[in-house]
Amino acid sequence: MWPRFPDGFKRLKTGGADGGFTYIPSTMRIVHDKEVCANHGQCVGAAPELFKFADDGSLIVIDPNPPEELREAAQDAVDVCPVLALAIVED
Repeated sequence: MWPRFPDGFKRLKTGGADGGFTYIPSTMRIVHDKEVCANHGQCVGAAPELFKFADDGSLIVIDPNPPEELREAAQDAVDVCPVLALAIVED
């Protein structure tokens, strides 16, 4: 069984003769596909600290690189999007 990465970290190959790895902080990024988004607002309800509506009714991602403590809220927003316009990627 592979070791579990600590939350908020990813494994980086360091190279060298030992073929070692090290853990480095990963950065969560919220990706919003504006062409797919139908502005249903489910994400705003699920994570108002991360999403809001602009005056014209379009969706705004307040912080596309939120802190790790908002990962669960971000994932909830991704999960409730009826048109799959949101994703979380690790940078």
